[in-house]
This record gives sequence, C-alpha cells and structure tokens, in this order.
Amino acid sequence: MKKLFLLIGALVIGFNHWAGANCGECKNPEGRFCWGDDPGKTKEKWVLVSDAIKMNDLSNDAAANLEFLLTNHANLSENLYINAIKFYEAREAKETDPAKKAALEEKVLSLYDKRMQCYGEKPDVMERKARKYYDYYIDRPEKHQELYDFYNNFLAKYGASSSLSSSYLYLIDLGCKMKLENKLAEDKLLERYDLLLPELDKKLNEATTPEDKDKWTKAKEQVEGLIQGCVTIDCDFVKRNFAPKLKANPADKDMAKKIMAYMVRGKCTDDPLFKEALLISTNAEPSFIGYKYLGVFAIKDGKTAEAIEFYKKALEAAKDDVSNTDKAEMCYDISQMYRQSGKLKDAEDWLKKAADYDPSFNNKIWSLKGDQYMGMHSSCKGKNALESRYIFLAAYDAYQKAGSSQGMANAKAQFPSIEDIFTFGPSSGNVKEGSTVTVPCLGGVTTTLRRR
Repeated sequence: MKKLFLLIGALVIGFNHWAGANCGECKNPEGRFCWGDDPGKTKEKWVLVSDAIKMNDLSNDAAANLEFLLTNHANLSENLYINAIKFYEAREAKETDPAKKAALEEKVLSLYDKRMQCYGEKPDVMERKARKYYDYYIDRPEKHQELYDFYNNFLAKYGASSSLSSSYLYLIDLGCKMKLENKLAEDKLLERYDLLLPELDKKLNEATTPEDKDKWTKAKEQVEGLIQGCVTIDCDFVKRNFAPKLKANPADKDMAKKIMAYMVRGKCTDDPLFKEALLISTNAEPSFIGYKYLGVFAIKDGKTAEAIEFYKKALEAAKDDVSNTDKAEMCYDISQMYRQSGKLKDAEDWLKKAADYDPSFNNKIWSLKGDQYMGMHSSCKGKNALESRYIFLAAYDAYQKAGSSQGMANAKAQFPSIEDIFTFGPSSGNVKEGSTVTVPCLGGVTTTLRRR
C-alpha cells in the first residue's frame, strides 16, 4: 500500500510539472492539456491557433485567439508557449516600425520567461532565448546590464552543455560596451575573460567534427579579438596586472602563455617577465621553439653555458615537425659556442652531429678544422721554421674540402717560402716541394709540401 501511495505521488508531481502547476490549477485535464472551465471554447480557440501557426497566419484575428489563451489559460499546455513564441517571432521579423518591433521583442522574451515559469527552466529553452536576447537588446544601452547578467548566468549554468558559441562573443562584446559606458571595471572584464578562455579551449578539445572545430576556433579568435580591441593591454598593464598572479602561482602555465602573448603584441619581449613566462611555459610543455628562444636570450645575456643547455633541451624536445636542417643548425650553433669557449673537441663533436642531420654541414666541419689549424700555429711548433708551417698546409687542405676560397687564400699566404724549403728541407728528411710530409701535433696527419 505504501508503494502504491508513493507511485501515485510521483505521478501527481510529474503531472503538475507538465501541466503548468506554477501557473494555476489544472482544470479538466486531458492528456497534456488543461482545458479549463469551458473545455469546448478552449479547444475551439486552440484549434484556431494551431491552424494559424501551420498556415503562417500572422493576422490580428490569429493574435486575438492566441492572446485569449495566454490570458485565460496560462497553464493550457507547454505547446501554447511554443506556438506563441513562433507566432510573435515571425511577426517581429516582418515588422518594420521600430516601436512596434521593440514591443514584439519584449513580447517574445516575456513568453520565454512565462514558459519557464510555468514548466520549469530547461537548458534548450534558455539557449533559444539566448539566441534572441542579444539581437533584440544590443542597440539599447539601458538593457546592456540586463543582457550582460543574463549571458553571464547562462554560461555559468549551461555553458558546459550549450552549443551556442555566439554566447561567448555576446558576453565579451557586452562587457566591452559596458566598459565604455563606465558600467564595468576593466579588471572585472578581464577576470571574466580569463574564465572564458579555458571553457573555449575545452569546447575546442571536445569538438569531434571539422565543423565543430571550426566553429569553436572562430569563437575563440573572435573573443580574443574583441578583448584586444576594447582593453589596452600594453606591457605596463601586463606587469601591473598579470605579473603578481604569476608570482603567486609560478606553476600557472596558462597565465605564463597569456603574459607571453600580450608582451609579444606589446613588443617588449626583452623584459625579464617575458623570459620568466617563457621558461615556465616551456618547462611545462617542452618544445623546440621554446627552448631555442630561451637559448637566444641566454646568449644575449652573455650566458653561454646556459644557452648551450637550452639548445640541447630544444633538440630533446624536437618533434617530427622540426626539420633536420633546423636540428643541424641548432647543433652547429652549439658547436660554435663550444668553439668560442675553447672546447674544440666538443665543438667538433657537435659539428659531426649537425652533419648527421644534414650532410651539407660536412663543409662546415672542414671549415672549422681549417680555423682550428690556423689557430694552432703558435702552439704547434716543429723542429724548425719549415716544419712549423706544415700546419698551414693542413689548414689549406681542410678549407679546400670545405670549399672556402677565402680560407684557402689565408692559409696559402702562410705557406713555407722557397727559402724555407731550401734551407731546412735537408734537415727535415731531405724534403722538397711536392714531398709528402707529416704535420706536427695532428697525430699523423700528412700533407703535400707546397710554397707560397
């Protein structure tokens, strides 16, 4: 018996919901309709209204029948409001008189509200209202606060399930208008904007069709465009408003990315805040380009060792979209920094890695060898003036393999003279021009004796 009462109670609650219990007592219920005290007359009016809707009859007679039901039978059926909204939306679309058009817009919006008052607030009904609300009121500044509050609440309650991408644009556009009207503080607008971006990113990530991806991509781009157009976010603004947030939460990569984006637009990437944001963002999401630019900044600051480490991390983070030529260039840059630091063996090793990525870098390997040999003259002495110049012969050979005519000319200018060969040739193994000689300090490297 208890279960029976519970079942009857549930049925009554359900009936009250679809019967519009919030809009009066349901009299003479039949199916999903409440026909009231005079069912015959009410049904007659309902048939006339239904036929008018089907025939797109927007006449005053049709309106009179509809108004009779809305006034005297507010809880007739949810279908009453569905049809009434269709009727008045169609009238509004055709109306050209501004005053009458505004009145019809008010009527449509009031019908959405009345429907939800009687039959409960539903996401799909709220979304339909959201599609109309902005267009109806956007040119009426006195309604901007009302509009802003509506879309703010709409996105807070239904944004996660709504497919209405334009609602995000509406909210930010209204915020910008209210800022100009001195009705909304700039920092409050940016706070709301900050909350919207992750929601748009989530929508974009969850999109499963090309159409949806395109829709949400455009929505995000348009929202960002709106905010950039109405808020002057220069570098001072970023440092004043965003730097404290990043300091409070150094792990906030999204804030770091935002700071970077604004500072790029503000052309202040040399500011320490940009480098800090870049480091946070890149460590959170390692990338070739991120570590590359961190390395560039380290070079500018004279921190060679730090730059080398960033460049190495860039290579570790490189994915398939990074070309072998780009990787080779990175290895070459590392080689050059090692060379400038006097670490010639490391420099040569990284040049070889560059050539592994791109064989054209073999020329640079030989060019580097030529440079190394040229720089070894003072420390790589033979037993006489002739043998001490063999290193320049080896440098010439390296430059020749590199295809460096300038390097070859520089090396040839330091070749032994004919007098050196005549004077020291006998004591150096009786060598003469054209002989094969071994270069001191190069571990058995041989070359052909030539004169300058």
